[in-house]
Amino acid sequence: MSSPSLQQNEATILESVLKTYARPLRRFFLSRIRTKADVDDLVQDVFVRLVRRGSLSEVTYIQGYLFQTANSVLQDYLRRRQTRDADKHVLHD
Repeated sequence: MSSPSLQQNEATILESVLKTYARPLRRFFLSRIRTKADVDDLVQDVFVRLVRRGSLSEVTYIQGYLFQTANSVLQDYLRRRQTRDADKHVLHD
């Protein structure tokens, strides 16, 4: 169990990261997909993965970590969309 001061430090780091990188991540996704609602979800997914990782203070290059994670989130999104779109095709005889 982590101490309250350690948890507060992690929260402070997360808040700073959100303020600094939310907009650049949004631009990253907008340049690759056009659905704004999906972009917001993808940015949120990046930060959810960051929080789940824990130990934010141990990430030495946060920008690289975030954009590598963003690329993974994007690839997951594109695979899901491709699978979903494949189900929409109807074969005609």
